Amino acid sequence: MKIGLAFGGGGARGLGHLPIIGALKDLGLKPNAVAGSSIGSIVGAGVASRMTETDWKEYCLSTFSNSSDILKRLWSLMPTSWKEFWESSLNLFQFNLELILENFLPLNFPRDFCALEIPFCAVASNLKTAEMVVIQEGDLRSALAASSAIPGLFKPVLRNHDFLIDGAVCNPVLFDCFTEPVDLSIGIDVTGLPIIEYKMDVFRFLKALLLQVL
Repeated sequence: MKIGLAFGGGGARGLGHLPIIGALKDLGLKPNAVAGSSIGSIVGAGVASRMTETDWKEYCLSTFSNSSDILKRLWSLMPTSWKEFWESSLNLFQFNLELILENFLPLNFPRDFCALEIPFCAVASNLKTAEMVVIQEGDLRSALAASSAIPGLFKPVLRNHDFLIDGAVCNPVLFDCFTEPVDLSIGIDVTGLPIIEYKMDVFRFLKALLLQVL
């Protein structure tokens, strides 16, 4: 039986994906195809490169428990010339997620889709048409940045002449987007269910945006 594993969005809640990875391993279930949206694309790409729950936990602890190392990595993101400074000032309060991933992903993290050991795709949203874009080839970091580019927080990613943003805008849990045929689709949603009903308005949008960040 071929299994497809889809990791949904959720900001920092994406760490909730890690126990699922470990549980599936304990059950002896190995994915034949992986898909990811938003933070789930980063976790999914790791799974597609055979990173285990233990690998992720060790990396997170070693990277984010050292405040001086974090500051050093963040400092490397600062503009190195006046040209870069003025270009970045035009996108005030919008961070370049490609550079962040370049500085914070594991050193041995694959750089291209072809280096992954399991078929993988990341989902992004076309900023102009609001259509879903499935990315399954080329530069992996730009694909992950596009899939995770929360509007207003990160700059849209230019890829194949299109500006792309967070895939969760179109498809939060993409259990129907595998690049290979599967017999069983497993979608993992770490965002939780709404507790109360409320009207669609600007406050709902802002709350959803903050939840993605947190």
